[in-house]
Amino acid sequence: MEISRGEVVAITGENGSGKTTLVSCIAGIRRPEKIGMVLVDGLDPFSQLDERKIHRLCGIVQQDPDDDIVFDSIIRDVAFAPENIGLEKQRISKRALNYFKSLELVGKQKRRYDELSLGEKQRACIAGVLIMHHDILVMDDAFSMMEEEKACKLLKSIISSAKKKGQTVIYTSNKYDELALADRVIQISRGIATQKALNDIDGVVPAAASVIKDTIPGAQFGIRALGADGNPIYSDLTEDSITAVFRDLKFSYGRERIISNMSGALGRGRYYRISGPASSGKSTFLKLLAGLLKPTGGSIDIYGKLVCGFQLPSSQLFDDTVIEDVMYQQRALGVSKADAREGAEEILTKLGVSKKLWERHPLTLSMGEQRLVMLAGVFAADADIILLDKPFTGLDSEGYYRVRMYIDELLRERKCVVVVE
Repeated sequence: MEISRGEVVAITGENGSGKTTLVSCIAGIRRPEKIGMVLVDGLDPFSQLDERKIHRLCGIVQQDPDDDIVFDSIIRDVAFAPENIGLEKQRISKRALNYFKSLELVGKQKRRYDELSLGEKQRACIAGVLIMHHDILVMDDAFSMMEEEKACKLLKSIISSAKKKGQTVIYTSNKYDELALADRVIQISRGIATQKALNDIDGVVPAAASVIKDTIPGAQFGIRALGADGNPIYSDLTEDSITAVFRDLKFSYGRERIISNMSGALGRGRYYRISGPASSGKSTFLKLLAGLLKPTGGSIDIYGKLVCGFQLPSSQLFDDTVIEDVMYQQRALGVSKADAREGAEEILTKLGVSKKLWERHPLTLSMGEQRLVMLAGVFAADADIILLDKPFTGLDSEGYYRVRMYIDELLRERKCVVVVE
């Protein structure tokens, strides 16, 4: 595979196909097990003589924003790299302010990362790479935690700026709208990279459903109830179908009020789709329902067993193998090892996780594969209420449809599923 100076190239492929491995080799942060030849502007990323030159030449934004974070606030992280190459403080401040504006981070520069959404973290990591003005910009699914409309707008802006500067841009994605912005698209399949026309690519995820524009009283985001058939439900809940109630719910981060006097209920057999702008409190609401955050006012009553799956799968994967991780919930409830394994194997098969991965450590898998394993563990808990924060992030089309089909099964079983999309 060859990429020319100033080209914009998108790399796509199914989960586990090697997209992250490839761009990590290009950026010099992962060494191939079997050495072929990787040359970046004539330099060898794995030569001690060329290593420092490569890192000055090529910048990478990784999939998991936590992998790019060094300090506890955006401003310190963004300034860190240019300070290390001796850039003047005035120039650093000017560049940083420009990127904070373009990435909608003004006013949040001094915030702690634990006060930011994952989408904001991703934008902060992008700012930390853009400020270096590398010749080659590598982005590994760097927009996955953002709303699709915002992600495409940002990627388009980065590409436009790169073309003016003559920068080379290489990024990975499985989303049609993002792939359409590249000069050309390369698909990886079974270890082979092939240039493809956009309409001939396998595994592209369809565009997300449109964002709900209307909000509910007390919240900055929208919630829409859908039935197992996918159609909106407007009827009131009966007393025996209610599975959660929240009354006059309030929550603030310091002085910033996120949720104000929000009231409502969730019911069995319903799919609640939550959408809205970044930092509107979508993930915060799930954490309040899960009891991971304490309301600053109001009350929440949960009727039944609750389980949650959040945006970063790595934070919920901790056992030594994939199969043991998925078995964990059932084993903790006293289910026999044989029955727990049978249930775990059934769910992993339905979600399309290859049997050859079952004895691997979950953190050695690709981000998409990790997400499927994390979701399998969540589904294995057999809870009454399932909270999922961006469950389709990083999945190829097969993974996306398999998760949707499994959620449909849960709805038919009268489970309540709440999804931030």
